[in-house]
Amino acid sequence: MGKGSSPAHNQPPSREPISHGDTSGVSRSAKGASLLDQLTTEFRRSYDLIGFEEFLDQVREHPRRFLRNSATYLADAMAAFGVSKTTYLGRPILKFGVQDQPWASTLAEDRGQIFGHEPALYQFYKTLRRFEREPFANDLILARGPVGSGKNRLMRTLVSMAETYSSEFEEGARMRLAFRFPRDGRKGNIAQVLSPETLSNARTTGGSEDFIIPAPLNTNPLFLLPNQRNLRGERTIREQFVESLRKVEDTSSHLGEARELSAEEEVEALLKSPDPRAFNLEYALWGQLDTTSREVIEALMRHYNGDFSAVLKNHICVEKWTMSAREHRGLSEIRPRPLEGARLEHLSPPSYFGQRDLPLELEGSGKDILRSRGAIVEANGGLLAFVDPLRKREHEAAPTDLARLDFLLDLIEEGVIKATSDSFGGPSRIEIIDTVVVFFLNDLDVAVKQRGVAWEALESRSKQINIPYILRPSDEFAMLQPTLEKLLGSERTADPVLLKALTLFTTASRLAVVDSSNTKDKKLQEALGKLKVLEKAMLYDEDGGGFATYQQFDMMRKNGENWTTEQFSRLRRARGEISSWHAFRAGESIYQDYEGGFGVSGRKSKKLLGEIVGNASGSVVTVVDALEYLEKQVKAGRVSFQESATNDEESGEAETRLSLKRASPQDIFEEVQQYAKSHIEKDVKRALGESLPRRGPEPLRRYIQHVAAFCTPGREVPQEFRSSPQQSGRAEERILCDFEDSIIGEKAFKNTKARAEYRRSLWSKFSSASGDYPKNGKAAAIDDLESIFSELAQKYREKVDETRAGVIRELLGNILQVARDGTHLNRLRDSDDESKRTAAANYERSTKTLSEMGYPLEALPKLVRFAFDASFFPDHAR
Repeated sequence: MGKGSSPAHNQPPSREPISHGDTSGVSRSAKGASLLDQLTTEFRRSYDLIGFEEFLDQVREHPRRFLRNSATYLADAMAAFGVSKTTYLGRPILKFGVQDQPWASTLAEDRGQIFGHEPALYQFYKTLRRFEREPFANDLILARGPVGSGKNRLMRTLVSMAETYSSEFEEGARMRLAFRFPRDGRKGNIAQVLSPETLSNARTTGGSEDFIIPAPLNTNPLFLLPNQRNLRGERTIREQFVESLRKVEDTSSHLGEARELSAEEEVEALLKSPDPRAFNLEYALWGQLDTTSREVIEALMRHYNGDFSAVLKNHICVEKWTMSAREHRGLSEIRPRPLEGARLEHLSPPSYFGQRDLPLELEGSGKDILRSRGAIVEANGGLLAFVDPLRKREHEAAPTDLARLDFLLDLIEEGVIKATSDSFGGPSRIEIIDTVVVFFLNDLDVAVKQRGVAWEALESRSKQINIPYILRPSDEFAMLQPTLEKLLGSERTADPVLLKALTLFTTASRLAVVDSSNTKDKKLQEALGKLKVLEKAMLYDEDGGGFATYQQFDMMRKNGENWTTEQFSRLRRARGEISSWHAFRAGESIYQDYEGGFGVSGRKSKKLLGEIVGNASGSVVTVVDALEYLEKQVKAGRVSFQESATNDEESGEAETRLSLKRASPQDIFEEVQQYAKSHIEKDVKRALGESLPRRGPEPLRRYIQHVAAFCTPGREVPQEFRSSPQQSGRAEERILCDFEDSIIGEKAFKNTKARAEYRRSLWSKFSSASGDYPKNGKAAAIDDLESIFSELAQKYREKVDETRAGVIRELLGNILQVARDGTHLNRLRDSDDESKRTAAANYERSTKTLSEMGYPLEALPKLVRFAFDASFFPDHAR
């Protein structure tokens, strides 16, 4: 589902050029001319005019495009920017391209992307698609979540999406009824007929300008066709036209199945593209002309003595329009109170001299022509967003009374709104409105309102969408990364662990501790019993997210406490089950559990990052700086996790609220600190690479293979265990002696005979335990080696660990020495001692690898001192 047709197919009809005066002699660069041409095209493209008959032809060709309600229009807009199948916490959902704000400038530091709200967008899309066979969206959408969870950003995304879809996509084109009036030399200020945002100088004909009065409610031109049944029961003109369209039964995405769909089936159904010829019959038959257009037509009919063909020929046209929140065209955002419905005012406001200025054809109508105004009616055909409508303002004694929102119930249930005049006893009108009404609410405000009777009425006609804090670490990381880059600027840098550590701190703060009693699976119970909150945050990350690997997950565990790969896999498979208990109740709204969110909000995590960078000294900001700042904040009680939206005394519902066990900020801080240390330690070991002897069983296996060949006449060492491909299959004395001297110790063997006896005792021990081993050159499993040669295996591991520690100790000492003395590395390189030259090579290779990992060299001394125990550092380097 890609973007609409190319610009070449979106060019406006040919018109006479707009005069810009005499431009002779004015030099313009080719680039400047090109930009001006583009600008002219963009502005003129927005004001295409066509005749009513041509519009009907377009409806016949593209019935779905022009016969869909506002909910379906917004759903199609979401899909137009790309949609794909993905998973969230192990559950199949759809991911939408609108999250990446493809319309935003790539030059902007913050493009406004949405992170971690795939479930909210998916739920919003599903809700919209459920209205696709209704005449209008007959339920209120309640998008609610804790403070700072990204509700405003989601709302702005939907608005920008609709604006771009209507202006840049051919299938997103909007058409509305309009009336054309020639100026004919009239001197009056005709511009006063409409407010500036709805007046368009649309077309030049015969040297005189035509003035266009668009239908103030963006009325679908099809609704000009009468749809009032007569007593004889004959089909109306609109019914005849609709019936003439090709009938297509659209089942591609309809969710109203007789049986309930599984999550997988639901995703597959919604992923299918709707048939472009399938249209919304209910919408096509339901809509009506707005009252202003009806009064204009009645006035014109009087002017032409009832000749509708003259009205149609001379004045009725269809205008292309684009949605705009700033100009209140199809999109309205209501923030400040008081909340109000719709108001009536005159089509043409009084001029400066007290006279009304209307086109000549309307002046003789004998009555005032009124139009409905207000954010609600101006959102017809699109989206009406109420932002924090229930919030108590600082100067107010009490928050909004829900009873004042009764007019919204008429809009939601019946698709109508009453417009009234300001004067007492003045006229009123009923307008037919098709708009998607969304409340973006904070849980704190909902907590107070939900106990009232009025809330029940509102809730009964609503679909709720939860907008939680970000739960997946990779989403939080992606959200914070542009902020960090902006804070650092071009003069500073950060180590690669800083943002990971802060990400885990903030996301873990939003999670409840797992209650293992929720499952009867014994193995899962055991795994959940040892699951830390930080590990739970990592567990919720998706495959490929960077935090969901076994190596990352096992980062905080010391030897002996490590997770097994089987346990890790079991926990990953159980994510959906675990989250169904209370993962979504941490940072998300669940009425019966609590109101609000846990932990550090996304907004506050950005602020926290700013404070960390601002308080760090030097050109490199490290994870050590972050942890030192976090520790001060935690100990001072400045990192507070929101418990609930209302206290028990206010709510009076303490007995019924579910109590969720949560880790304290101090607990989470200590886990993050351990994670950061382990991360740096493992990166250093990884950078040493081949310089570190492996702890695996290969050397032990090779030694046993050579012992077998030594003790068994005619037996050969398998090819893979020989020192070189050219070596014969006989036991190699050098391999045997090197292993024995390094693991057992040279002093343990008085002579060659003692070595031979030791080898025969080993082989005898193995032979009695496992028979003829190894057979056909196959190595035994490490478990077999551990059980049969336990003493030897233990000595082998201890020796390897000792050797590894020595190599690490040497590297860390050199990192500190080089930082203090710039000539230290040169002395190592130039030394006659081969071990020192090897140490220099290890330092250069390892620091280069660490630099490639993102570690600034000047920060390495600080980071390794933090990550490694003091025993790793030589005395002279401490």
